[in-house]
Amino acid sequence: MEVPVKQSCSWTLKAVLNCRDIIQNSPVWDNMLRDTKYKSRAMYEDLKDSSQQDVAWRKMLFHNLARPRAVHILWRACHNSLATKERLCRFGMLANMDCCFCGAVESLQHLLFECNATKVIWHAVLKWLQFHHSPLGWKEELVWMLEQSNRKGWRYTMLKCAFTEAVYEIWCHRNRVCLENEDRHNSDSIVFKIIDNVIYRCWSKVQLRQHIGKLMLP
Repeated sequence: MEVPVKQSCSWTLKAVLNCRDIIQNSPVWDNMLRDTKYKSRAMYEDLKDSSQQDVAWRKMLFHNLARPRAVHILWRACHNSLATKERLCRFGMLANMDCCFCGAVESLQHLLFECNATKVIWHAVLKWLQFHHSPLGWKEELVWMLEQSNRKGWRYTMLKCAFTEAVYEIWCHRNRVCLENEDRHNSDSIVFKIIDNVIYRCWSKVQLRQHIGKLMLP
């Protein structure tokens, strides 16, 4: 408890060490020491800044049937922390900001889903789910998805999963095009991969199987 906070410490370690005074003066911590039982939820609630508000996009992560890796990428996208070329240029790590699909500035807003190459992918998935919606940029699309997440029904459950898988597969496709020279025009295979993952993940819910079967009919 006496380790000094050095300037060379990472921001994570600094945040942990700066919590020492709060913990030492916390009655919750004192009670845990007397009970010899640690309760992580109680300690988290005690340390959490009461001024912080829950973000609206948290609904996109709860009860999401998508793969954990896809949920993680969606979480990073919501935090605007994906390493797009525009972001890397701001950090001085890259000089070229051109989108690998169309040549425009590759920001998160553009990549998801203003770019025509990624827009057609998400639009095809929406069409398969029988949603009549024209994709816009990332910020607008996230707002639209939050509105849909408030609704109940099998189609909205699958939509949340599909959106998460689409963000993940498009991001992976972009990385392969940039780093491995993958064909940038194989959008059909990306659409099929997204739909396959949605079917696989949602099939675990018995109540969704009959609806999935209808969507798979020609």
